[in-house]
Amino acid sequence: KGCFCMDEFKKKNFFEKVLMEQNKLEQYYRDLRKYELENNIPLKEREYYEKWYKFLKVFFTIEMYATFRSVKVHQDFRLNKSSQSIYAVTHVGRFDIESSIITRGNSAAFVWGDPGKLYKSPLKFLIDRLGVIFMDTDREYDDTQIGLQTMIKYAKHRLNLNVNPEGAWCILDGKAVMPLYDGTVITAMESNVPITPVAIAFYGRKWYVSYGKEMRIEPFLQNTNREWDYIEDELVEQKQKQLTGITFFIRDNIHGREQLSDIKSALLSLKQQEKEFDLGTLEVTMKNIKEEDYEFAKKQYIKEQTANLRDAMATLKWELIREYSGKKKYVGNINDDLLYTVKRSSLDDKSHDKFVHSIMKDTDNGYGVKEIEATRYKDKNHPEPQEIDKDLEVFIKKHPAFFLANNERFVNYINACINIDNILNNLEYYRKKQAKIEEESLEVRLEKYKSLKKIKNL
Repeated sequence: KGCFCMDEFKKKNFFEKVLMEQNKLEQYYRDLRKYELENNIPLKEREYYEKWYKFLKVFFTIEMYATFRSVKVHQDFRLNKSSQSIYAVTHVGRFDIESSIITRGNSAAFVWGDPGKLYKSPLKFLIDRLGVIFMDTDREYDDTQIGLQTMIKYAKHRLNLNVNPEGAWCILDGKAVMPLYDGTVITAMESNVPITPVAIAFYGRKWYVSYGKEMRIEPFLQNTNREWDYIEDELVEQKQKQLTGITFFIRDNIHGREQLSDIKSALLSLKQQEKEFDLGTLEVTMKNIKEEDYEFAKKQYIKEQTANLRDAMATLKWELIREYSGKKKYVGNINDDLLYTVKRSSLDDKSHDKFVHSIMKDTDNGYGVKEIEATRYKDKNHPEPQEIDKDLEVFIKKHPAFFLANNERFVNYINACINIDNILNNLEYYRKKQAKIEEESLEVRLEKYKSLKKIKNL
């Protein structure tokens, strides 16, 4: 498709952008981002953003008091607050950005998905002064890849980043942290910049922030302790027996053979210069690495690191929930899904709506539940709790006799289900509806179901 040339793209002035229709304005900014990346438009230096940060920190602190909010740092495990980092922050509501600015202590460029009406908002002027990377997440556009490459460009330019890997506000009352997009880990891996997990929570007008320990993501293939999936078993065993050294991964083609020749020449030259030291030998033994296996192993590595990041963020978030939510009784967690101290059956039907309302009441710029559902990350391999509940309800209704059997699929359904009490209520409901089934046998099924629940809690 080529790239934008200097005479092909013309920047709009302020008044032209104000008068543009929304869809045309969004397309303009997508073109602008592509133009700036492909033409390698230089970024401002960190010192510029730090000056604006000091001013905007005061501005947002005044705004916090004016709106009767408070922000408190619960924990801060950062060893050096001035060092560069990628801040991976939980996305919980309207004022989490301001809370991050007030408590962080240094400037960081925001990564912002689907800005939409924000383009014409006064808030855009302010966050532009701190640095911001916009991107549209709709797959119709190639904007996410442009955004990812821009994130890497910022990180390599020694600029901090503030990322919300969940992609949207967390309105799932059964999860401390939603599944994460992998862009944060990829950026850290490609730029060699550590990630600082950050958790934010709020109760009423009180906001709480925790900063975790830095996580450094080693570039792929540099983690020498890992047994890579694409290496033959006998080669893995050989690799484990090797002494400390340098491993080169090159392709079996003309360019690769040239690289190998250069490596041999450099080693020979070094041996001639440093005759007092035993520099070892160069052995060409690693082979049979297929490119598709390499890509699969790299994706698995990124997925594992993203899961580790979510674990760190969820741990910090759970500490805030346990400390400030009023539920002092610790009941544990399963896969970072909160186990409430109250039974879900004791909650009224509007409890979830009240929970969502508490988050969405301060929203602006047209950001609502519909936008959240469209932009948050959804893992195809792990169904949503609501989807599991719905599927199980339909299954119970169509196949009630299925519960008599000790079926592995049913057990998997139970293990995957978060809203256990809700499902029990559904079973009770269908028990009354299924007049053809003997009541005694259903009672037996319910007891089996409750025993599975106890096993899950253990």
